[in-house]
Amino acid sequence: MVNQKEEICTDIGKAMGTFLRITSYGRRQGEVSKAVRAYFRNVENLCSRFRSDSDVSCVSAAAGVKPVMVSSLCRDICRCSLREAAFTGGIFDPTVGALTSLWNIGGENERIPSKEEIEKAKVLIDYKHIEIGERSVFLKEKGMSLDLGGIAKEYALHQAAALAEHMGECSMMIDA
Repeated sequence: MVNQKEEICTDIGKAMGTFLRITSYGRRQGEVSKAVRAYFRNVENLCSRFRSDSDVSCVSAAAGVKPVMVSSLCRDICRCSLREAAFTGGIFDPTVGALTSLWNIGGENERIPSKEEIEKAKVLIDYKHIEIGERSVFLKEKGMSLDLGGIAKEYALHQAAALAEHMGECSMMIDA
């Protein structure tokens, strides 16, 4: 039951290319909501393939050349993506970026790629060619590209919920 002094607070905005709605009922609504939103923003800044300065973009740019030092958060998400890739036998594959980038969805020149482009990109998809070091991530083949969009939002959602609970906010719904 909600205490009469507590009000429902809904914070609606965007994160990671989609909507993010945070509804809370506790006394620390604003503080916890800001922390949750900041967590989503941090994951997006590190893992977006649309940001040239993100860890993911830097790893993709150095594919086949050298390992790239990345944040511990990015490494954790990469590790989770490899577990999911192994669990699904490669049906989920975080190295799908060479293929997904062909459509340029969200960019100025969205398009449908040719069959030849698609076939060429498919050769670069293989999660078994990712090496995660103590502080780095390396794509072994030149032209490979990470796309963590299939897992980063879920990861952020679970971790943001844990953060809110740790901050003492147990009456919250995060809808992303």
